[in-house]
Order: sequence, then C-alpha cells, then structure tokens
Amino acid sequence: IQKELQADSKSITPDMATKVAQRAGVSTMLLGSIVQEDPMLMVTTRLVDVQSGKIINSQRLTGYTSKQIFEMVDALSLLVQTEFSAPASSPTETKSVAQVTTRSPEAYRSYLEGVDLNQKFFGDEAIAAFRKAIELDSTFAMAHYALSTTYGSLGPRIRRAALLKAHEFSQHLTDRERLLIQATYVETVQKDVEKSVELMERYLEKFPMEQKAYSRLAFSYTLLGRPEKAIQVLE
Repeated sequence: IQKELQADSKSITPDMATKVAQRAGVSTMLLGSIVQEDPMLMVTTRLVDVQSGKIINSQRLTGYTSKQIFEMVDALSLLVQTEFSAPASSPTETKSVAQVTTRSPEAYRSYLEGVDLNQKFFGDEAIAAFRKAIELDSTFAMAHYALSTTYGSLGPRIRRAALLKAHEFSQHLTDRERLLIQATYVETVQKDVEKSVELMERYLEKFPMEQKAYSRLAFSYTLLGRPEKAIQVLE
C-alpha cells in the first residue's frame, strides 16, 4: 500500500500510517516510538481509532537495556494483547521471542541481514550473514534453515548438514517455521515427497498468504509428476 501511495517504504509517519490503515480497511492501528538513552530503552505506544484519530490507550515501557530487547518485545506484546482482549491461538503458541528465534540480538540482526541480502539475490553475502548468526548462536534453527536453502557457493553436503541442524533445533519453533522445516527435511533427507506435499498443504491452510510456499509446493508436485496440479498451485 505504501508503494501504491508512492511513499518511502523505509520509514512511515503517523499521517502515512493512517492513510495506509484506511486503505487497508482496518479499524485500529498501533503506533509507537523508541528512545534510547544508553544503556536504557523507552518504548511508547498508542492504540488509535483509525477513523476518528482518537487515542484509545497508550502504554510506556521502561527499564530495559538494548540487551533485553526481546524481553521488552514480549512485555509489549502482552500489553497490546491484553488491550485488544485478544487471546492467544493456543497456550502452546504463547512463546517468547527469544524462545522461537534466538537469545542473541546480534545473531538475530545477522539473520535479518542475511534475509535482506538473499531477497536481493546476493547469495554469497547472505550465506556469510547466516553463518555469522550461527556462530553467535549454534541453536538458531531458522538461521540453519536459511543457510540450507540460500542460493550461492555452498556444496550439497554443507546444505544437508545445515538442514539437519535446522530440523534438530526446530521443536521449539512456532507452527509457521516448524512445518516449513519439516516439509523440506522429509523431501530432501527422507526422500518422501508425498509427505512433504501433505505438510505444505497443511502449512498453506494455516498461512494462506505465504506466497513463497506456493512455489515450494508446486515444485514438489512437479517432482511427483503432477504438472497440472503444480500449475494450479502457481495460479
């Protein structure tokens, strides 16, 4: 929507946020700001009614350092969830950010850099970023998975080893990441394409807006010799 409005996608003003929210047809939006006075952080949030511009509620979080960024996000998430009276989808899915990603902010930063580089087709640079993330946290499942699937100068043995590590550490992840890793694992390691298709179908039932997953599923149907089904998925 920002691109349609010809706005800078790297930053968003409250006025532009309102325009985006109105175009998207939502009723409520969350705005906020972060102030850092070393070593402490302060986050201020505002829950706003889009049509009237009225502030429904505001919250301020203090007392966290930059090394506690994930704990701060967890606290903020709980506050917002309570404000919306929105229960979690299930008790097992109420997990901390650090639990489902990494306890190292530096590792997470390297991982995000790798994701950005990979999207820009800088494969070898992305691989270096993912490797750095793994050096900082050897149990970072999604960094291992990203390393196993990024195009670049990696041999099949290294990719397979990274996928095995991703699968080993995937048990604590949310369904979104865990199903994706399992589908790749059973197809690549166990050579069970039918099971992989089943997992990806389940994945897309839960997360139908994940566009890349459709390409992934279409490729699996192609391996099964079902091109008509692959075309249907891509369409």
